Amino acid sequence: MNEGPNSGEPATGKIAQGFPRKLTPRSGDTFKKSQEILDKTIKRRLGNLYFTMKPVYNNHIIGGRVKIRVDGMTKIVNSIEIGKQLKSSEETFLETIIHEELEARIAVRANRQWYGKYADFLEKNARRHAYIDSVIIRYFRMRGWRRR
Repeated sequence: MNEGPNSGEPATGKIAQGFPRKLTPRSGDTFKKSQEILDKTIKRRLGNLYFTMKPVYNNHIIGGRVKIRVDGMTKIVNSIEIGKQLKSSEETFLETIIHEELEARIAVRANRQWYGKYADFLEKNARRHAYIDSVIIRYFRMRGWRRR
């Protein structure tokens, strides 16, 4: 049986199984995506996650970012934006989506906990990114996906 995004069946095991090498036309050293590809990937691969807010595609950035507005002592997530990718693999795309969602969750939790791990993470990029990477590794392992 043919599995993967082109068959309508979910791919299992290896994350890149059935995924085309080049997702869309190349732009310089990045791979363009679209809101449609982003929505389909989230529905097909990350349908079990609850997002802080719906990620939107922004073709003016590379990778991803979380826009946060500060209102007094409160940090408010304005948007989760996913942009062009440096690699064409679905794995990289999923890592970016999950990474930016975790950034948003850390900002939201830091509001509830002024002192402690999450508030401290906002100040220390290296620790925050090490924590986010460990969560992504656990999530991939839990789903049975391999990281390359």
